[in-house]
Amino acid sequence: MIDWFYSSNVSNVQATTEAYWSNWLGSGVTVNLPGAQYNSLFNRSLLVTALHIDAKTGAILAGCITARIRSFGHAMACMPP
Repeated sequence: MIDWFYSSNVSNVQATTEAYWSNWLGSGVTVNLPGAQYNSLFNRSLLVTALHIDAKTGAILAGCITARIRSFGHAMACMPP
């Protein structure tokens, strides 16, 4: 099991994570789109892109798809470039 999970307060971990990503979004280039919902979608797409970048090499994951696998339900598959 993961020791840090048991020794941490989940609320504190969530707050720390939220603060990190909010600061990350706030420190970059911003755009003002014609509506709050578009700004929200833009920020979400920035977060998705950031989470698909390898921290060590800077490589960007080519893409992920949800594939229907017979008798196993849904599975995430990463496609090579």
